[in-house]
Amino acid sequence: MKLEIGILNLGIEWQLLLDQIGVPYSIFDNERSFQDINEFPVLIINDFKKTYTNEINKYLSSGGVVITNAKLAKSFLHFSKNNIYVKYLSTDEKLFQDNLFCDIYKNLTCVKNANLFANEVAKNLFYINNISEGIIVVIPDEFIEIISDNRTMRKKFPSEFGQRYVTEKVAKISKGKIRIIIHRLLEYLYQLKKLPFVTKWNFPEKEKNIFCFRVDSDYSSIQQINDLHKTCESNQIKASWFIEIKSIENQLQVFNQFKNQELGYHCFRHKIYSSYQNNLDEINHGLELLRKIGLNPKGYAAPYGEWNEILNTALEHFNFLYSSEFCYDYDNLPSFPILGNNFSKVLQIPIHPISVGRLSKTKHAEDEMLKYFSDIISEKFYFDEPIIFYTHPFQNRFHIFSELFQEVSNLGIKNYSLLEYAHWWKERLNVKWHVDYRNNKILIDTSNHDEKFSCKVRLPNGDVFIETITNGEINCKNKLAQKIIYDKKINFSDLRKFDVNLLKEEIIFRLRRLKQ
Repeated sequence: MKLEIGILNLGIEWQLLLDQIGVPYSIFDNERSFQDINEFPVLIINDFKKTYTNEINKYLSSGGVVITNAKLAKSFLHFSKNNIYVKYLSTDEKLFQDNLFCDIYKNLTCVKNANLFANEVAKNLFYINNISEGIIVVIPDEFIEIISDNRTMRKKFPSEFGQRYVTEKVAKISKGKIRIIIHRLLEYLYQLKKLPFVTKWNFPEKEKNIFCFRVDSDYSSIQQINDLHKTCESNQIKASWFIEIKSIENQLQVFNQFKNQELGYHCFRHKIYSSYQNNLDEINHGLELLRKIGLNPKGYAAPYGEWNEILNTALEHFNFLYSSEFCYDYDNLPSFPILGNNFSKVLQIPIHPISVGRLSKTKHAEDEMLKYFSDIISEKFYFDEPIIFYTHPFQNRFHIFSELFQEVSNLGIKNYSLLEYAHWWKERLNVKWHVDYRNNKILIDTSNHDEKFSCKVRLPNGDVFIETITNGEINCKNKLAQKIIYDKKINFSDLRKFDVNLLKEEIIFRLRRLKQ
């Protein structure tokens, strides 16, 4: 049997998610390949011809697992469906052992007898049940597609400290949580089938995690920039600096003194535009000034974390390798944004969007700021996401970062620049492999010979191993030892109820932008 997922008619959103998760998959696109369906333990049906109905029913009756949407479930299983507005999805399902919260803000089409994953008014959205010897899973029609939704909103993020919430303007849809839900679902289904679940690992060279530190230099003095650089240097931290030019235009040479740091581009003037030409002119002007002092940035981070497709097109024009905007995505794995029916050429690297400045505004004491970041580190370990924090030099509090860097070092977490991680992630996407399961042995077929790329193997008994992706049998020896407890108690209804303070912040933000 294969340990790959079969997928009938791969859509661009499914491709993005499966590539992030790193699960091996094969695409069925014609009747000949469809005959091999029984080799696959799980089949995702994104679309299908009615002539396949009998084959799908045979697959289910012989013990196969089918994941499909409400529309197709109505077509070949005659399930009824209805429309439900979903503000957010929340669950503490024991099924997945997670306390998940996922912003949706969309009408979803679900089957009427849904029995899993409730929205804010306790209406279930997913359906899972046995059909004969098999298992059927029905997800809402639009659930996968909303990862291409690029709306933004100002949100409250939970904290155990200060005023219990901290705010930032970010992507409206919780793209990272959608990925986690699909990942956990697949993992659970493989466990039901008593099969190993094998995915590409999210970090280089069997690292248990990685740490990246992003610095946006806007409105900071040369002294503050130097002080933060000294903090990084003394803690042997390779930070990724995104340079705002206008406020220090005559002192840009300060960045040429930096060693072992990545230097990226933030902006000339702290603003992005709705016009392609304006974005093009602004970026070109700033890059020309940086090139005059010998800098050629490959990474970009937009002012205020904003993102739009027009900006992305301008970034493609200048051949940026990656960008990082939390109004596109946050707390997630890297991906290439979806633009119509194609992927952007510029990789997006999400970060955790809360800075010390934001924590200060919600009355977090300095020791509580450190505890806040420690909690996020635990969360990142639990979800196998990179630990990526950011700051501005003008926010000072360099001693907090010195302590944070020391904590990261004590945990044995290796530091990477965002540029290094972007290069590695693009290579990860290109690793081709097939995974079989024969005589209780996991067998890999791959052309990869680079030890930078590993896979995560979750056995049916719950044990997890990280092993190099290489040709032949996987010998599970490198057990992932740490057991991270993630039990964040969140008052979901309070987190997303109307808050006049959020409205005030948004008004102030817009007025501030108009003045620039």
